[in-house]
Order: sequence, then structure tokens, then C-alpha cells
Amino acid sequence: MDDQFKYAKLNMQWLVKKASRIGLIEENEYLNYADYIHSLWFIIRHNGILGEKAKYLDKELGRGDSVQLLSDAMLELRSKQLEEH
Repeated sequence: MDDQFKYAKLNMQWLVKKASRIGLIEENEYLNYADYIHSLWFIIRHNGILGEKAKYLDKELGRGDSVQLLSDAMLELRSKQLEEH
């Protein structure tokens, strides 16, 4: 794993944890998973606190890789939440 990817992955994990703490991540009852992840990425990118870092990742990785990293980070978050309960 190259350094740029490791850096991007760590930043995405930070974004997801922060988004969860400030209440941006809600349960998804209406959208399929892909639409949910794209919608969440839009919300994060346009958030006053998280947007700058998210837009930087978009610029460095491209939208597809950014969304894939977001999906991976969300799955990790959900897995940890399930382990805690």
C-alpha cells in the first residue's frame, strides 16, 4: 500500500468518525447502499467542518476512489458498532 493511499485511508476514517460524532451519519432506510454512500459523500463534502478535507481527497484520488474509501470506512464503522453491542 503506497503512502498516498495510506494517508487517504486514514483521512477518510477520520472524516467518517467526525461525521458520525456531529450527527451527519444517519440510518439509511430509503436508499440503496450505493446511493446512500454517494449522498453521504455529498453531505460530507459540503459540510463546513469536513468539506475542505473531503474536497482535497476528491481532488487527489478522484471521485470514484473517494467514494470507495468512504464505503470501506463506513463498513468498518458499522462493524465496530456491531461488535460493541
